[in-house]
Amino acid sequence: MPTRRAWSADAGQDPSLRTAPPAISPGAQSHASIRREPVENPISQRIFGLLATFFVVPALLLLTIGVFRLADAYLPGEVWSAWLVLAGIFLACGAFVWSKRNP
Repeated sequence: MPTRRAWSADAGQDPSLRTAPPAISPGAQSHASIRREPVENPISQRIFGLLATFFVVPALLLLTIGVFRLADAYLPGEVWSAWLVLAGIFLACGAFVWSKRNP
């Protein structure tokens, strides 16, 4: 009676355990290639871009509102000082983006 071989961490030594059976191999290889390759489908890129936009834009809006309220609460003077700080932040961001453009 043949003995059953128990699983071991040294399975790489047994040649029958190194490769998948021929019926499983094509499916396993296609799945492995899908998992290794980067996302190249333009539709999925657009969907991920829209999803990121739906999360980033509200987060930036709330951050802007929070910075404005914080500046209004802690800066001396009326609300114009908070507007001045916010305008300076937007001016600095705009100058940075403008310097990175490629004509």
